Amino acid sequence: MSRAQLQIIASSTFLTAAFEPECGRPKGMPPRQPRLPGATDYSRTLAAIVGSLAGMPQALMAQTLFVSARRLEQRVAGILNPRRCTMTRLKSWKNLTLVATFAIGTCGLACLAAPAANRSSGYDLSHVVHFETGKTGFKEGDKITIDEVRGTSDTMNAGNTYVIKGTYKLASAKSAELAAFTTADSRDAKAMSMQNIPNQKTQTTMVEQGEGQFTLILYMWYDGNPHLSFYPSDGGSSFGEVYFGTGGSVLKAAAK
Repeated sequence: MSRAQLQIIASSTFLTAAFEPECGRPKGMPPRQPRLPGATDYSRTLAAIVGSLAGMPQALMAQTLFVSARRLEQRVAGILNPRRCTMTRLKSWKNLTLVATFAIGTCGLACLAAPAANRSSGYDLSHVVHFETGKTGFKEGDKITIDEVRGTSDTMNAGNTYVIKGTYKLASAKSAELAAFTTADSRDAKAMSMQNIPNQKTQTTMVEQGEGQFTLILYMWYDGNPHLSFYPSDGGSSFGEVYFGTGGSVLKAAAK
């Protein structure tokens, strides 16, 4: 949860708590003056909010925040009720401030929480892809190893996104571009018409000579043969690749 969301909740909580009625106080006892909490109280409240939200799935955040907003609305309604205990009745300008704070907080929470829930439900990358490697070829000392593939589907085909993690060894050049692409079938007119789609930044990364780890994200615009390849850092054709995928998407090495 962002700092802005916590501040909205805490601010709304403090404003309502500071001016709560004191019905039931003995007659003759002077009314308690409204007390605005200090930094210590504010910190404790933030800690309590964080603790209560720890471990909550992101997709449920929006619903939870709206439940809190409804409870806050009930408290505000009770404070503004003309029949309530009037021992600590607020002045009109304070009423307006309280209502405005409540409205802004509710709208802010809705705007911040709803998109997060939509993102979670729309891009589920939890599917484990049980891939196999196919045609492979590298210069001496070079290597790309795929350790894990997860995506929006457990098979590799058009319309899905995949997160590819692995390691590399680069010995034949001082630097190179490591990229994930899909080779199209020249007989597939639709796939060939999509060859000019710009590359996504998430599907390429620059690597230095030596060894390291990488994470790339590949969106498959069309069915074809996924692969990871080394390319010269200043542009040009690949000088090493490993094809991978599931089922018919795997480009096999030519039979000898």
